[in-house]
Amino acid sequence: MRIYSNDDRRFLSAARHVSKHVAVVKLSSVQEALSRAMGYRDFYDFRLEHKGHQASPLDQEISEIDFRKRWVKIIVDVSILLDSDDGTIQYYLSQTRLLGDRKWTLDDHLAIRAQCWHAQGIVGPFGRTFGGFGRIIEQDTQLGDDGYIVNVGRPSTILGRSGFWNCADYELVPLQNSIDPFVPYSHYIPYGYKTEIDRKIYFGREYFPLWIVTGDGKVDRPNPWEEFHVGADAVWFNTITGEHFLSSQTRQLALQSLTDDGVSGLPVFANATPTILKSGATSLSVTVDELKKHYQYRQSWKPTLAKYANRGKSYGIRGKESVIVDGNDWDRLLKDCNLENGTSSDPCGYFEFGGLHFLREASVN
Repeated sequence: MRIYSNDDRRFLSAARHVSKHVAVVKLSSVQEALSRAMGYRDFYDFRLEHKGHQASPLDQEISEIDFRKRWVKIIVDVSILLDSDDGTIQYYLSQTRLLGDRKWTLDDHLAIRAQCWHAQGIVGPFGRTFGGFGRIIEQDTQLGDDGYIVNVGRPSTILGRSGFWNCADYELVPLQNSIDPFVPYSHYIPYGYKTEIDRKIYFGREYFPLWIVTGDGKVDRPNPWEEFHVGADAVWFNTITGEHFLSSQTRQLALQSLTDDGVSGLPVFANATPTILKSGATSLSVTVDELKKHYQYRQSWKPTLAKYANRGKSYGIRGKESVIVDGNDWDRLLKDCNLENGTSSDPCGYFEFGGLHFLREASVN
């Protein structure tokens, strides 16, 4: 479905803003991607046709549900066409007036971010598979949050809104019905902040930077793997409230502090969930390392392949380097490489990809 406009200045301004802030992306590429995301064949088609019909409703003229659906499609399409991180695309497009003057709320950012994962199949598959929805049942009592299945095995792991939950394999119950996808609290709510001479740095639970606010009010969105030292003079929000760092009161205080400093949108680490599900990471500090690899390699399958490339052993199979893949990571690897797992009578036990020969570890009965 095409989005029509009587004024292309919004479009051109939005394209310039994205190309200015997203690394290694040309203005012409952004114009092309935005045109296609809005329903046109290319930028030339947009220039010819965007005024050809009655203008489409602006963001502030449509319902909240339609507003979020509209932007999920645009963000996913643009990120795929530009081969760029969709969290970064969302952050900078939200600062433009491409489709209207509605100001994005934090709830908008969170819902759109999580729905982008769902739209791409990163979260939401049914069954006992990573990214699926599940809960932990212990002696007929639910333990922890409903959440995303990270690992299945010994132990099994779920990522809920409040963090990771481990359990025995038999305690993990896949959900038959879908739940609303979400961004975990610790991926976007700061644990505290450190004030320096000319800037204020908000940091996460494992002491990685989330936001930097300079003395003149400029907001920077640092990568969480950038070097950072907290020190003893930092301020922790849970110390102020006297409650747990993810309690309702502490979360509210942390988010209000961001608002007071003019911070809006989501930090880089808010897009950690896809990396967690691809790598099987079960701590925030490990996730930061895996996220760095994900950003460096850019293509989604490479973090998993890179993990196993370092464990390669030569078995003389067709003269190729071979890698044994263990446990749940086999299914994760196949999905990342867009491969099928075979059939029950003829399961996939090996494949070649990226110059390596991958073999599934034999199960022990």
